[in-house]
Amino acid sequence: MPRLACLCPLLVATSLLADSKPLRERVDDFCDMYHSGPAIQKRHEQWAKQEPGNADAWILPANALLKAAEVVNISAGNQKGAIADVVDPKTQKAVGTIAGTTDLRLVRQASAMLADAAKKFPHRLDVHVGSMAAAQRTQDISGVRVAALELLRVVAKDPKAMRWIDGAVIEGDPVAKATGEVHSRIRWLYGLENDESDAAAHDCAVKALELAPDNIELINDAAIYHLYRGEWKQGRDYLLRAEKVSPRDWIVQHNIARASAELGDKADALRRLEAIIKAAPDTNDAKAAEKSIQSLGLRRKGK
Repeated sequence: MPRLACLCPLLVATSLLADSKPLRERVDDFCDMYHSGPAIQKRHEQWAKQEPGNADAWILPANALLKAAEVVNISAGNQKGAIADVVDPKTQKAVGTIAGTTDLRLVRQASAMLADAAKKFPHRLDVHVGSMAAAQRTQDISGVRVAALELLRVVAKDPKAMRWIDGAVIEGDPVAKATGEVHSRIRWLYGLENDESDAAAHDCAVKALELAPDNIELINDAAIYHLYRGEWKQGRDYLLRAEKVSPRDWIVQHNIARASAELGDKADALRRLEAIIKAAPDTNDAKAAEKSIQSLGLRRKGK
């Protein structure tokens, strides 16, 4: 177990306007003034009523709730879930433990506050990102899905209107920024490995492809859902679409080969796997292709 002299709470900050100070300083100032859930909620309600057009009235309290949710306990004895030892500086012996817990009630409260902010300030891409991230903190699959789809809906309506922290113009393509953020949530959803999260990931991928039809990561995201379920034809159709965008993407080629083999077209599977080996010899892709030829029972000429 690591020995730490102190433990600093993690603060996640996301979003917007107000005075001339940078956002992080405004968040820190607010957190210094309001520490408990009830105090934070009361200030949010007062501020939102006084300044309904100021997104800080939602963003700063939400960040304060996320900070308040992280509770650090220091004990002279052992604690369940301890993350570090308390060390006596003279003897260098462990004399206690430090454990961290999360008040999920406060995290859910922050998540709801950010979801509300995303509706009130729809063109703040950073607020949408914060809403998705807060939902992730509580493993809220539905919340992540709803937040991602809402972001995609708003971006599709007017991508040029999207802004970042404190109304800053987004560098680069707002559509690429938004779909990149959604892609990150799709990967998280698939990582949960259950039917609900897989379906949510697929919904987000399909919707994102309406905005970025040639985004190979999103095409793969949509294909994965069907491949996981053994729906080889639907998965292969998406992969063939990805192939048109990037014909030398060996992962795509490998997955098409697997789908082809499962659909009974072993000739196509073998052709694609051998093409990988020829084009990228002495690589992990080539080694993986060799293994697949064996595991799929594909016959090679002269071997």
